[in-house]
Amino acid sequence: METVYDEHTNVSPYVVDDEREYVLQDCMVRHLWCMIPDYKSGGNVTKCYYADGTDELVHRPMLRLFYDLAKYLAVDLRALHNTMGQRASYNQPRTLAVNMTWIPFKTRKPVGKDGAYGYFNIVVPFTYVVSDGPTEQQCYIHGGHTEPILLLHPPTYVRRKLDAAMMEHRRYVRRILEYMRMCGNPDVLAELYIACHFHDN
Repeated sequence: METVYDEHTNVSPYVVDDEREYVLQDCMVRHLWCMIPDYKSGGNVTKCYYADGTDELVHRPMLRLFYDLAKYLAVDLRALHNTMGQRASYNQPRTLAVNMTWIPFKTRKPVGKDGAYGYFNIVVPFTYVVSDGPTEQQCYIHGGHTEPILLLHPPTYVRRKLDAAMMEHRRYVRRILEYMRMCGNPDVLAELYIACHFHDN
């Protein structure tokens, strides 16, 4: 099985294998930090931004791609709860892994029932910058090495949501670390020590 990239349109169609799962390794290896719905190429596709400064269009609706990513990571979004034990609603941060906590922001005015929200990974890049937009109810979000992305929210709302998402991610990581500490397995604790002190840059 292989994924075929069209070098002229920079569109990456996901290949379906026998188990009907999509190829999502790039999301982990290249550190996907943003996926927004897009009407380019004559369809309802998703534009993906990566930490290395690259981006590409994927021939999948944004929400379907997000569900595919959760499935790839063995996360059931329907049963997902936050660290406070509450059911995660559509506008709250959703943690899929230690390197992925997603927060939705409105990025377009959709046609019909198409999705309006893009998802932003609070973990990658390290810092988001929010600046004023064309109106008081809009703003730009800057992340990685890409051009600013227009959000249909006021800047104060976006900053508050980003702070809440980072707090949720910190609680998630602390809980994972506490589980590792409680198990008392020296091999597990050794791996944790190595990961913290010998990070490969």
